[in-house]
Order: sequence, then structure tokens, then C-alpha cells
Amino acid sequence: MVVGEPALHPLQYVLEHSLMDPFPIGTRVFFLEGGKTRTGTVQDTETIEGLRFVIIKLDDGSPRPVKLPWSSVNSVSKSN
Repeated sequence: MVVGEPALHPLQYVLEHSLMDPFPIGTRVFFLEGGKTRTGTVQDTETIEGLRFVIIKLDDGSPRPVKLPWSSVNSVSKSN
């Protein structure tokens, strides 16, 4: 929780972090940026004005995570 932000109601927390979440914390993901594939791990998700975002810690060692709309991110498939 960020200082100054109201605490989430327990039901809202459950809805925002439910099992229906396609990108739960720890999910390996990738996205394209300028023709380059970037990979990372989901740190959190959030909803802003009804839009869902994924917060990703990048694998390249970048100190700051990136925040992207869900629609621009894909899960990394596990190979058999």
C-alpha cells in the first residue's frame, strides 16, 4: 500500500487478486518493444479507472519495473 492511498476493502482485494487473474504474481511474461522481445516476471497487477495493468520486473536487470496494459502482455509457455 502507498502512503496516502486508502486501504482496499477485503472483497476488492480478492477480486483484484483472484484466481481468475490471467497474470498472477510470479507469472513469466513477454511483450514486444520496438521490435524487440522483452521478458520478465509479474510483480503485481492493478486497476486504474477500470483498466487492468500488469507491473513487470524485467529480466535485463532494469532497476525499475514497467507497467503495461494486460492486452499487451503474453504468458511464457512452459516447454514439455
